[in-house]
Amino acid sequence: MGKIYDFSNFLKLVLVLVLLTSSMSNAQTTVTWTGVNDTSWSDGRNWNPGSPGSEDIVNIPPGLTNYPNITSDITIKELLNYGNVTLTSGILEVGYMLIRNNATFNQVDGTVRVQELWCNLIGEDNKYLATGGTIVFVADADYIGSNTRLQYQGIQFNNVVIEAGSTVDFNYNNKGSFIDIKISGDFTNQNPDLDITEAVFIFNGSEEQSITSASNEGKSTFGELEVNKTGGNLNILSYLEIEISLTDPDELMVDNGNMIIVAGQALPVELTSFRVNTNKNSVNLFWATATEVNNYGFEVESSQDEETWETAGFVEGHGNSNSPKEYSFTVVTDGFGSYSYRLKQIDTDGAFEYFGPVKAEFDEVQGVLLKQNYPNPFNPATTISFGFDKVENAKLTVYNVLGKEVATLFNGKADANRVYKVNFDASNLASGTYFYQIQTDKSVETKKMNLVK
Repeated sequence: MGKIYDFSNFLKLVLVLVLLTSSMSNAQTTVTWTGVNDTSWSDGRNWNPGSPGSEDIVNIPPGLTNYPNITSDITIKELLNYGNVTLTSGILEVGYMLIRNNATFNQVDGTVRVQELWCNLIGEDNKYLATGGTIVFVADADYIGSNTRLQYQGIQFNNVVIEAGSTVDFNYNNKGSFIDIKISGDFTNQNPDLDITEAVFIFNGSEEQSITSASNEGKSTFGELEVNKTGGNLNILSYLEIEISLTDPDELMVDNGNMIIVAGQALPVELTSFRVNTNKNSVNLFWATATEVNNYGFEVESSQDEETWETAGFVEGHGNSNSPKEYSFTVVTDGFGSYSYRLKQIDTDGAFEYFGPVKAEFDEVQGVLLKQNYPNPFNPATTISFGFDKVENAKLTVYNVLGKEVATLFNGKADANRVYKVNFDASNLASGTYFYQIQTDKSVETKKMNLVK
């Protein structure tokens, strides 16, 4: 009689091997862009270990010469962009897109279909810049509980589509203020549950734009809506509930049945206040605008004689706005004397105008005052200022980089709360770096200056 074989264990082993093989074939792989050949995404020579597949994580590192240009349909799991990526044509399907390390995603045309987009790290200048094409925030996200996180600036979309069921949440902002989302094309929301309360949508296209939203009544389609158009109309084609009302001081809105048309209109930059206060050796500047148009920002300039002005800093403007905006800026001074400040308001086209000046007064020197020489660099002469909060025996000396004394500019008793201004003529010295030092019985202060002939 023949033997009877039990194949059950063998079949179980075969099944396990099949499952393992299937799992390995679907495993995620991290593929890194090298750009060793050119900028073509589809060229496998530009990738390590090879061209990315639909389940792969794609890493775009910083500091490269060639960055990828997408010109065909691509599907990947994740895009970690730490450099630059350009979409010229085609469809990019991606579950998760990260823009970090001062990176930029440039969309010239084509379509981006994304479940989750992050571009929000504090202290970095990350950008999504679209001059054409469409971004679609898709439904059925694989990243449960995820949402889109954007930074305060750096977001410029063209056409935007939000699918029904998308988990996109424009309310997320880790800077404690509204995020700005600029749109130069059409906005289409297919999600009736979309509720945005903490984002400013700025429609800034040069041609006609439209807004269509499926938001239910009681849901805010926009936290705030601003019109900053250089041409064409903004057509609002459906119900909108805006948490912060869209004002119309110039009566630009025209009601045409269920359509509202907002004509493009330039608003002046109207400053409503500009004031100053002091705190120890700090000057705090505050100003506000009622309206703005094409406002690139404000250069803060300072002077002690209102003849020679120096740039103390820059504050970014709000572009176009018909609602009040407030600004502030702090300058650390030497803490003695009179300081004047003015604002240089700069348009996006480079045109500018001045506001101010306002004046800050300091009556007493705070400790030891040794100011930076002016001008610096200099040729051949410069002025050095110093002072003290009490009477001191003081010596002001200039040294070269080898520590050799080349000049003594002051040596004697210095009165309290007086600023001494001493001229230093370096006509007989060679170009280079020099150090000037004020020394008293109890303290030493040193600063650097540069002679350039």
